[in-house]
Amino acid sequence: MLPPFPKTEHYTLQDSPAELETGRGVDVSIERFGESQKQIKVELQNKKGQLIETYWFKEDGEFIDAEGSGIMHTFTGKMTFPERGTWILVIDGEKTQPFKN
Repeated sequence: MLPPFPKTEHYTLQDSPAELETGRGVDVSIERFGESQKQIKVELQNKKGQLIETYWFKEDGEFIDAEGSGIMHTFTGKMTFPERGTWILVIDGEKTQPFKN
């Protein structure tokens, strides 16, 4: 069983870090409830909070969630996890809890 996907107050990673390859760019999707944005800034930090890389994800779709409680926006981009380890994402200024890949 996979661990919970990293999330912040408004954003949820839609890919399990445990399943992503390391050392090369992989496609990653992020979902967000609420208002539309053309792009979001995603920072990859190590477990000490040091910035490793900054990425820009573009909004590529929106849909009404299954419960009909709001509009979900999806963002996609490429990220590179340099190695296996413990990481933090800062998505549009919101931090995830540390997670392992």
